[in-house]
This record gives sequence, C-alpha cells and structure tokens, in this order.
Amino acid sequence: MRRKPLVATITLALVLLKALGVYYGFYSGSTSTAKAVSLGLEFNAHATPFYMVLDNALLEMKGVNVTNILLFKTGMELAAGVARGDIAAGQACLGPILVMIDKGIPIRIIGKIHDGGFAVIVNPDRVSSVKDLNG
Repeated sequence: MRRKPLVATITLALVLLKALGVYYGFYSGSTSTAKAVSLGLEFNAHATPFYMVLDNALLEMKGVNVTNILLFKTGMELAAGVARGDIAAGQACLGPILVMIDKGIPIRIIGKIHDGGFAVIVNPDRVSSVKDLNG
C-alpha cells in the first residue's frame, strides 16, 4: 500500500470528525466534558480510515467520547440507523446517502473519503426522483 494516500486519508478522516464534532457541539478539547457520540460505519474497506482512527484512540485525544460503534452490513442498514436516531455521525457510500436525502432524513454531508466509486446518471426528462428508478 502506498504510504502517501494512506496518510492523506487518515488526515482527512480526522479533519472530518473534528469538523463534525464542532458542528454538533461535542468537541471540547478534553474527554471529561465531551458529549457522548455514537458512530455508524459500513463494514467494508471504505471505512478503513475510521477504523485506524478508532484503533489509535485519536478521537479520545481530541475530546470526542465515542460510546458506541454500530457496524452495518450495508449502507441501507446504516440509513435506517440514521433515520431512527441511533447514530450521531457516520460514514456511508453515495447510494444510501441519496436514499436518506430522498426520504427527507435530515443529514449533512461534511466531506468525502475517496474519489473512486460510482454514480447514478439519469435522463432528467424521465427520472425526477429515486422512485422513478423502481422497475
């Protein structure tokens, strides 16, 4: 594995988590006053930077008190966890994020982890919502 992209990915994950902490108000600089947060992660290689951050206790060093880590087999399971309010922050691929937005689940995208992946491209004359893709 090339070291430079790995370091950049871990750095991005830390920046995203700190930005999320500031946004939600649970970053304080010390673990004694940090709010508890539950993270949701897909159980796949895309979440590798988060696992490395967690394994090295880097969140605790920044005052983020992770009380629970929920692992999901699919992004759709993670989307359901977000809808239930089980997760304060998480990582998901584009597909489940689009479904969450389409269902009106209030989320905020604060960054991306990788440039690779896929996208759904549609003809706007024929498809105006995710429901139009059914069938």
